[in-house]
Amino acid sequence: MSIKSKGFTLLEILIVLAIVGIMSAVVVLNVGAPSYATFMANARKISTTFGILSDQAAYTNSIIVCDMETNSLSCKRYKNGSWTDLNLQNIISWSWPQNLTIEQVYVNGAPLRQGERIKFLATGDQAPMSFQVTDGRYTTWIDGDLNGNFEVNN
Repeated sequence: MSIKSKGFTLLEILIVLAIVGIMSAVVVLNVGAPSYATFMANARKISTTFGILSDQAAYTNSIIVCDMETNSLSCKRYKNGSWTDLNLQNIISWSWPQNLTIEQVYVNGAPLRQGERIKFLATGDQAPMSFQVTDGRYTTWIDGDLNGNFEVNN
């Protein structure tokens, strides 16, 4: 006489729970960890910000100077003989990426000295600039050319 069992054995249930637990752990680790793609997207935001500032100087026929902090940027505009603070939120639609810092800045191949500012000219002609950006895990350079175009190097 054979007995047909209905349902799952304890061993089958434990195996399924172990598989679900492992898959959940992998998903949580991948979602919570900073990825290289996220880092590069944030570096592109900074690169785009510099490009927009260069364009803004040319379009408004003004000079824009910016103080570089490790994790922020504050700018002023010189137009019609006076300096005014430039609210970056009026120009760009994003804030400075969190956890991203600028480690080094080079203008015309020389390091930017303490207290020195980066400049965006009304003529659209820019000094070549390079910015080393890091999030503590990944590092890349943002390079700007003489025309005010900026790109992220992988």
